[in-house]
Amino acid sequence: MKRVLRNGRYANVTATMALVVALGGTSYAAVLLPADSVGSGQIRPLAVKRSDIGFGSVTTGKVKNGTLRAADFAPNQLPARPPFSNPMYAHVLADGTLDLGRTTPGIGMTRVLHGTPSGFPAYCFDLPQSAENVQATVEKSSVETPGSMFPVSMAGVTINATLDTHVIDTWECPASPSPFRDAAVLSMQRPTGGFYATFQ
Repeated sequence: MKRVLRNGRYANVTATMALVVALGGTSYAAVLLPADSVGSGQIRPLAVKRSDIGFGSVTTGKVKNGTLRAADFAPNQLPARPPFSNPMYAHVLADGTLDLGRTTPGIGMTRVLHGTPSGFPAYCFDLPQSAENVQATVEKSSVETPGSMFPVSMAGVTINATLDTHVIDTWECPASPSPFRDAAVLSMQRPTGGFYATFQ
């Protein structure tokens, strides 16, 4: 070191000392940081990216039950559900709320009041399991149709219902990650009562 100081120029000496300090600081930090001491409190929000997670490090035990949906799995990874098994039902009241006593447990619903193509409300459903078909029928016998001044008799008439995500988009069901996108019902009439929806 004395030889370096004796023969070296000031810039060389300064660079060498900076290198020693930098390496020493890294070692110092590594020595003082105990194993497993970095937790969620020390990580900035959104700082951990997909590339930071090792392959196979997220296992079944680390996934909260009920958080994965069918779209999170690869095609044909989930077993096919037998058709028409475990039908689900929803009874929507005239005020746009669910009749929980006549609705399959686990079904959720939200109503979109504006912006739908017909100007009538859309009812967006979150289902506890997948469905392949949906049908909705008017509950009571009187509905108000577009251009009509008086209610007309339409008991049990089928109204628009879909599982198609593209149609659900046009009916303005809440965008992802909202769960209310499994099915939707849009009435071209305005029921004076409610309606029933069946999901199979």
